[in-house]
Amino acid sequence: MKIIVGILIGLLPFYCKSQDEGCNRSTKLKSLSKRIPKGVCLKVGLEFSYVYEDVDLNGDGLKDFITQVRPKNIRDGDTLLLHIYFQSKNGQYSTLKVFNNIYPTYFKDYSLGYTVTNPRLNELQGKFGGTYPLGEIEFHENLIVINLKPGAIDHYALYYRFNKQDWYLERKIYSEENSEGVRQELANEYSWEKKISLSQFNYFDYL
Repeated sequence: MKIIVGILIGLLPFYCKSQDEGCNRSTKLKSLSKRIPKGVCLKVGLEFSYVYEDVDLNGDGLKDFITQVRPKNIRDGDTLLLHIYFQSKNGQYSTLKVFNNIYPTYFKDYSLGYTVTNPRLNELQGKFGGTYPLGEIEFHENLIVINLKPGAIDHYALYYRFNKQDWYLERKIYSEENSEGVRQELANEYSWEKKISLSQFNYFDYL
């Protein structure tokens, strides 16, 4: 009996290691690993690069897991992803929404003085006009707000509200910043009836 128990104990570390290897939970920073729910895995070659505060994004009373995902060893021209995992009543995160258009195309530097060796990517980098256009992404109940600053004084706030498994542009606010850094709202457009989904968002509509 002792021999059998000894064999089982010897196999246990190997079994646990195999289970872990089947789930890619790689993170940019080691501190992020504690914030990733059990059972949430990524495709090979990707890593969790930022974790947002949990928010109920679909109005079911359960807080959802929201994270930024990027390729390991990220390079100019790579795409950063927004992953939204809806929490189910049993506490698991099984439903996933992936957006590949929420973050600007990755470049090490967005300034006009930076040159990308690939001519096509160098042209794309130049279209950003020397600035990183994303200000902040806010997550509220049923709501995602994308704040843009595509120019020296321009500001956009895009409000996307959840409805039937997607988020749709509800309101678009444009403001300009004066010499003292104070914003003045110049336009506030209600856009719900147009049914513009979050997946249709494009940075070059605002640059």
